[in-house]
Amino acid sequence: MRKKAIIYCRVSSDKQVREGHGLESQEKRGRDFAKSKKYQVVKVVHEKGVSGGKVDRPELNNLIDFLVINEGPFIVIFDDISRLARGVDTHRLIIKAIKEAGAEIYCLNMKIGGDNPEDLLAETIVAATKEYERLSN
Repeated sequence: MRKKAIIYCRVSSDKQVREGHGLESQEKRGRDFAKSKKYQVVKVVHEKGVSGGKVDRPELNNLIDFLVINEGPFIVIFDDISRLARGVDTHRLIIKAIKEAGAEIYCLNMKIGGDNPEDLLAETIVAATKEYERLSN
């Protein structure tokens, strides 16, 4: 069965929504990846102006609900680990929610959601670095 892809895109500020092309570029990279793997893109989620430090996000909540209600197999694609979350706890909770809803996860710039200790360590270090960047600005 052909995998169904959901592309998750997020920018954290209203200024990025108004002036930037972050959502569009994230979506394009996600679509290009899905096409290369022959995944069917069934949904694109644009989270506009929401901090990566928050777990409770309107579009992310809709995405999780969509996964639970609809039949897969699904893969959730996002451009960069920082687009999913900018906090270690937030990152872990979102990954867990997506997996529990029955979907795979694919980050375009690094392996995440793995079960081996080396991958988990690398993922945690990057997630912690993104949290530090968010808190330092």
